[in-house]
Amino acid sequence: MLAYNKTQLDNQEIIAATEKAYKQGYISAEERNNITEAHPVELYSPNVFMRVGIFVLTMIIAIFSMGLFGLMLLSGNASEGTFRGLLFFCGIISYAAAELLIKGKHHYKSGADDALIYFSAICIFYGVLLGTHYENEIRTSALVITIISVYISLRFADMIATAAAFGGLMWLLYSFIPNPWVIMIVSLGSYLLAVRLKYKYYASNALVLQSLALLTLYAAGNYFVVRELTGRTLSIFWVSTVLIPLIYLFLGVYKKDRTLLRIGLLLIAAMVFTIRYYHSIAPLEVAMTFAGAGMIAIAYVLLRYLKTPRHGFTSEEDDEEQTGALQLESLIIAQTFHKSAESDHVNFGGGTGGGGGASGDY
Repeated sequence: MLAYNKTQLDNQEIIAATEKAYKQGYISAEERNNITEAHPVELYSPNVFMRVGIFVLTMIIAIFSMGLFGLMLLSGNASEGTFRGLLFFCGIISYAAAELLIKGKHHYKSGADDALIYFSAICIFYGVLLGTHYENEIRTSALVITIISVYISLRFADMIATAAAFGGLMWLLYSFIPNPWVIMIVSLGSYLLAVRLKYKYYASNALVLQSLALLTLYAAGNYFVVRELTGRTLSIFWVSTVLIPLIYLFLGVYKKDRTLLRIGLLLIAAMVFTIRYYHSIAPLEVAMTFAGAGMIAIAYVLLRYLKTPRHGFTSEEDDEEQTGALQLESLIIAQTFHKSAESDHVNFGGGTGGGGGASGDY
């Protein structure tokens, strides 16, 4: 299903780990060269600035090309069906071009393939939407966004598409069942599913899904959100507004989970905002000043306290996981043995010999 060459993706990961290990002094230049030669990378994946530039340029070319086709096809009294056909045509051509770039030119998130994929998705989405009756437009939009985004997520492991797919699913669900408890249950199920997703090529997608599921789980139980969207003022939502961020923080510390910790800290701010919106304790500028000073003080104390690792936490940068180090070590050993086997090879002479008393050449 994945469009990119998995061997090339593995090699790219190995080379990145090798370069980092070499810069940190864990391996020698010879070992780095041996690993690099054994795992060639043909993927075209420029830096972020080049990627943004290529993305913008490709998108401009795609839009102008669509405009040119539009001038040729839609001259005169063109119908809505003709315009829909143009959208589908441009969407299919853009998608085919993206596949060719990936398969033929080995582009990997170069900006060009991203732009063509997104342009194709937008064209197909609006092509479907134009044929939809207004009363079904919202649900149709959510359904089409979900289907297209799920396909792009699976085919290209795209994180933005993963976010769009989850958003479309929540939008579709809310259009049918505008119940916060249902949203919370589905969000919790999505989070548990993402946690169990162990396929390494979709690790970033799983992280995006986890983060969004945690956010929507809290949003569906936040008193402010529930009151503004549904008009409900149940006291239980005050409990969930305060309790959910604390649960995230507790589980994050207990499981050493960065996602839970970061989302929990972010939602502490949302919790404070919600409480202050309905129960003002001090003027806004005073509250923000004290809150900022308190956060700086807490951050300083934690940085000092965790400079020496304690209870599985540290303030120092954690570059590599243990599994990555073991994989790199096994690669070095494999390359060393391979080289030793070649150098220790002995070419025996062409002599012949027989049994007892036999004569032969040596």
